[in-house]
Formats: sequence, C-alpha cells, structure tokens
Amino acid sequence: MKIEISVLRLSQIIRSFRRFLAILAEFSNSFGAMVLQR
Repeated sequence: MKIEISVLRLSQIIRSFRRFLAILAEFSNSFGAMVLQR
C-alpha cells in the first residue's frame, strides 16, 4: 500500500519536473532567439 502511494507521488513529481524542464527549454529558446536578433 505504502509503496503504491510513493510510486504515484514519484510519477507526479517526475511529471511536474518534466513540465518545468519543458517550460525552461522554451524560455531559453525564446531568450536565445532574442539574443540572436541583436
């Protein structure tokens, strides 16, 4: 029972972390485009 809860929580954390990484990559891409335009 405890193991299932921890696995569920772990998958939730990984999902939110991947979403954060995607947002970070998008931000760095737009920032790089702004720098290249100058």
